[in-house]
Amino acid sequence: MGENLTIFYSQGRFAPKYIHRVPLRRAKRQCDAALCNLQYRSLEDIPTTAEKLRWLRCQRNLFQIEVADYAGLERSTYIGYEEGARDSYPLDKLALIAELFQVPVDDLLDEYNRFLARQGEEVRTIRQESGFSQEGFAAVLGVSESAVRRWENGKARMTKGIWERVMASFPL
Repeated sequence: MGENLTIFYSQGRFAPKYIHRVPLRRAKRQCDAALCNLQYRSLEDIPTTAEKLRWLRCQRNLFQIEVADYAGLERSTYIGYEEGARDSYPLDKLALIAELFQVPVDDLLDEYNRFLARQGEEVRTIRQESGFSQEGFAAVLGVSESAVRRWENGKARMTKGIWERVMASFPL
């Protein structure tokens, strides 16, 4: 395919009056899709939620604005989702996106976000199986006892850095 598109425009019947040359650009989604397809063969190969979102969007030939509109997000917010600008994602928005992509919401989650979806029970189980009280568990992690209590009650989200320490210290 050529680099330019030539458009002939005429107000009369016999000869073109104006000739416009417009440079053609490949659709961004085609470029993204090609990159995604080269890097990953299936959804199971993808380590992060951001990359899963991008890959599925490319597979479905959707624009970011289409996904954002479906999920009730601003386009810039959804772009942040795909660029990995955040560690955690709101489950209600991911549920809508999963519905659009026709996959279970759990398939969109990376390890950290899967943990956050069940954070209360996960923290309680890890703490109890390790034989710690909330106070002892907090001391090992270098956080306050109230932080552990809030995590277990779903009142606060564990940061990714602390989650990584928990996973390194108390493998499941």
